[in-house]
Amino acid sequence: MTLEGRVASYLSTSVNGASLAALRFFFGMIMALEAFSLFRPSESTSGQIMLETYFIKNAKHIHFPYSGFEWLPLLPATYIYAMVITLGLAGVFVATGFLYRISAVLLFFIWGYLYVVESTRTYWMSYYYLELLLAFLLIWLPAARCFSVDKLLKRNQPNIREIPFWPIVVIRGQLVITYFYAGVAKLNLDWIQQAQPVKYFLSQAHVSVSIPLIDRLIHTSSFAFFLSYSGLIFDLSIGFILLVRRTRWIGLALMLVFHSTNSLLLFNDLLWFPLLGITTATIFLDPDWPDSLLDRIKRTSTNQLGSLPPTK
Repeated sequence: MTLEGRVASYLSTSVNGASLAALRFFFGMIMALEAFSLFRPSESTSGQIMLETYFIKNAKHIHFPYSGFEWLPLLPATYIYAMVITLGLAGVFVATGFLYRISAVLLFFIWGYLYVVESTRTYWMSYYYLELLLAFLLIWLPAARCFSVDKLLKRNQPNIREIPFWPIVVIRGQLVITYFYAGVAKLNLDWIQQAQPVKYFLSQAHVSVSIPLIDRLIHTSSFAFFLSYSGLIFDLSIGFILLVRRTRWIGLALMLVFHSTNSLLLFNDLLWFPLLGITTATIFLDPDWPDSLLDRIKRTSTNQLGSLPPTK
């Protein structure tokens, strides 16, 4: 068999669709939370409501669309509110697998509009782009074969839970690229020689620990360089660590440490990026991991019930 034939056979191999369904659920709920957050005050907008700061026209608003999207109008407030509410509902529908394709399309176009029409919100938040990319990919992937309302509503059709392997490869590949190029972006003199902007973020008022010794440590230049180089190495290597079965659990543990450090120590305006990073990494696990987890929970529950003394 030729190389092309082996690759085609590998990508078309049937696997359990449960892990892709889990990713669909996680991502849909995160996007619903993103919609909810737009109605809430944010640290990034100095305690103001994000939706009003970035999208509602007023005398102080300066409009900065991305290059090439100047033709898109900034819609009136009523339409913006309606779009964000629809975004939240589409996120819940994607998560539950209800009207999946339509919901995924709505999710992509609404989030895409909000992304490109106002760059001041999204320019420095690269994970918004990752969310947009995942929303686009999910339109085309068979992510509602398992654990979906659409599946329940089509009980008369064959119960096909398997999917080809290529959708999982696509998501894994995109995440590897995302993290690797985040590392490449850190290969600059500011990051390597000055530990910037990590040193700047560590100097902010919200970065503090109640234990004096540890508090003094995290504000030292040495700790800033430690975090800078750790973040650089993490981004360049984490995708490949997750791809290898033997190191996969180490990679998941590093994911948890990395995102927890960013969320709990360095930044107070990351919103849902840590949750996005940790949950999307589950796509690197075996495709049947949700079913295996549910079976284990059922067995544990059955054993516990069996060990109870009989009732009189």
